[in-house]
Amino acid sequence: MLVAALTACNGGAPENDVGSDDATASPPIEAPATTRSPALPEKEQQLVALTPLFRREWKLANESNPIASDQKVDAVNKQFDAEICKFANTPHVAHWVGTVYQLGLADDDSKSAYLRLVLTARGTAAVSISSMLGTDYVTLSSWMTDRGDNDASLLAKPGTPLIKSLSTLQAGDVVVFDGDFQKIDGPGCLRTNSNIETPADNARANDDRPDYMFKFTKVSKSE
Repeated sequence: MLVAALTACNGGAPENDVGSDDATASPPIEAPATTRSPALPEKEQQLVALTPLFRREWKLANESNPIASDQKVDAVNKQFDAEICKFANTPHVAHWVGTVYQLGLADDDSKSAYLRLVLTARGTAAVSISSMLGTDYVTLSSWMTDRGDNDASLLAKPGTPLIKSLSTLQAGDVVVFDGDFQKIDGPGCLRTNSNIETPADNARANDDRPDYMFKFTKVSKSE
C-alpha cells in the first residue's frame, strides 16, 4: 500500500492505510464526521469564494447573443484572472485548511510523493465525486494527474519531514498546511494544473472549480 511505500522511504513502520496510489483514481471516502475544522484564514476564504462570485457573470455572458457572448466571456475571464493575480503578490500561505483529496507516489521511480487538497468554504468536505456535486471548492495539487509536464520540484522528497507527515494521512483527513502557489508570467499570475490554461479557463473547464499547482512545505492532520 502507499503508506508502506512512503514510510519505507523514511525507515519507519506504516501507521495508516492511504488507499490508491493512482493519481487518476476516483477520490475515495468522505472526511470523518468527528473531524472539527479550524477556522479558515481570511485569504483562504477569499480564494474559495471568488469562483462562485464570478459564476453568475459567466452565466450572463454566455446567455448573450452569439456575437457578443465571446467578447463578454473574455471580459469576465480577464476580471477573474486579475483578481487571482492578487494572490500571486504573496504566494506563500500558512495555516490554511484543506481536505485530503488524493495522495500517492509519483510515477517516476523517485519515491517522491504528491498531494492534492480540496479547499471549501467550511473547511471540510466529502471527497467522493457524488458528494462534491453542488459544492464550491478549489483544488491545490503538487503533481499533474494527466502524467504531462510534471514539475518534480513540487513533490515531497524521501527522507523529509513532509513525506513523513504524508505517510500518516489518508483521503478524507482534514489538514492544516503551509506552502506556496506557483507564479507565472501571464494572465492570472498563478500556475494551474494545465500549463496552457489561465486560472479563468481552468475554472470554467473544471465546472467552476479551479485546480492550482502548489508546493506544500508543511502538512499536519487537524486535531
